[in-house]
Amino acid sequence: MNSEVIEKTAGQTNNEAVKNKAPDTQPAATTPPDMTINKKENYRFISVERAHTDTETIVAHTRDEYVRLFRTRVQQTARATLDLCRLVYEAWKSLDEANFAAFCQAVGYKDTSSTIRKFLAIGKVQPRLVQYADQLPASWTSIYQLTQIPASTFEKMLNEGKSLNSLSGADVKELVASTREISSITAGLPREKETRNALFAKVAFTKRTVDDADWLLVQRAFAALEARLPIKFVVEQVAENLFDQRKHVLYEMAKRAEVKKGLNPDDWGLGDIKAGKLEPVEESAS
Repeated sequence: MNSEVIEKTAGQTNNEAVKNKAPDTQPAATTPPDMTINKKENYRFISVERAHTDTETIVAHTRDEYVRLFRTRVQQTARATLDLCRLVYEAWKSLDEANFAAFCQAVGYKDTSSTIRKFLAIGKVQPRLVQYADQLPASWTSIYQLTQIPASTFEKMLNEGKSLNSLSGADVKELVASTREISSITAGLPREKETRNALFAKVAFTKRTVDDADWLLVQRAFAALEARLPIKFVVEQVAENLFDQRKHVLYEMAKRAEVKKGLNPDDWGLGDIKAGKLEPVEESAS
């Protein structure tokens, strides 16, 4: 039963008293107009797409009209991308280094980022590309890839009346690979985001089952190579966390085993500390 007390005046029924009851100080929560609440879920955990109710009136078109409109939108997007990249390129050509860096920061990028580098590449050839905007993809990353294909292939396609959008992703990838600089061994290598150092290798175990001893030996090998060569090994964080957890598990297992037979540090074989050095204990002959 509800413990709330409803005061009523003489002659009032219970129903009348409830009707006249003063409203709560806290107003009832209202659902945003563009949100729908699933009774089994709190809408804070539902995506914007699922939460949104589309109430807009759609004007229907024929299939051919939708195709035409789609191609028009793609062309408009490509033109807008070319114009945007040209703007970045002109800023790079006009401003000094410090002001260009400040410009990039103001628009949400680092002047050394790969995004700005690709914007500059597109902006540089914008005068050549803009007349073929109807053949370009909407994505700026895809447009950038087209700026990296051989110039001879680009000109040949246009002279022969072949559309740029007839190139498949595999075609573009192969063409781009043929233009990569090979004057330096690191020229075509990917770069680490923060330091911009070249990334040239991946390390993988050649055995399916890896135990803690394997990991310990690998760590020691990495440390030895890093001490002798100008390289750095970056271990996946998930692996670091996993082996760190394993270390604690093994410690607890070893501790329980020692507790059962009685803790005696003298038997642990850690050595004696003499003159600030850790020297091994000589085992007596059995």
